Amino acid sequence: MIVAVSDFEKSLICHDFRISEDRVTVIPNGVDFSEFEGLKRRDHKGRTILYVGYLASFKGAQYLVEVMPKLPKDVRLKIVGGGPMKPFLEKRALELGVSGRVDFYSNLLRKDLLQMYADADVFALLSKYEAYSIVVAEALTAGTPCIVTNTSALQEWIDNETCFGVDFPISLNRLGEIVTSVMDKRLKKNAFMKWQGRKILDWNEVTARLETVYEENLL
Repeated sequence: MIVAVSDFEKSLICHDFRISEDRVTVIPNGVDFSEFEGLKRRDHKGRTILYVGYLASFKGAQYLVEVMPKLPKDVRLKIVGGGPMKPFLEKRALELGVSGRVDFYSNLLRKDLLQMYADADVFALLSKYEAYSIVVAEALTAGTPCIVTNTSALQEWIDNETCFGVDFPISLNRLGEIVTSVMDKRLKKNAFMKWQGRKILDWNEVTARLETVYEENLL
């Protein structure tokens, strides 16, 4: 028995290795629900787009920098993470005249990252491909609406209620329209619950499901 973290990953495994679907079970990665207990959004001026992740070209943070000139002046972009694209992103923000509205963070304490999830008006991950995306799961658990690309496993999150999609390749005009629309939305309390048990599992539940797979297949 093979464990995949999403239906997308399962389909790749079955296709590329010519494996029967009944040999692959889907168990998503987990979220520590206890970390989010009591987490509340703080009042702040303006509106914020948050990106969390590795800064490589396929992750798509560059599109968020590029779209900033098309967004209202009260919108800030917060980028959390490091990687080879960071110098380029800093330079591009300067060239576009938006460096004063783009903030870079790295090596945050876990509690500070969780608070950033909760404070953001929208979380965005415009990656070309993902097998699951824990950062999307964490943003939704924090009550923040998400924007993702309609690609790979990210398309499994799109429901146009809590998570909204943008087609790839990215149109900056369309991205600007979606960001502006979603930024004005706030998820209802516990809106992420629709995903619980399906794509958002507590790590304890992940462990229990993995133990079941081993118990059933090692007898």
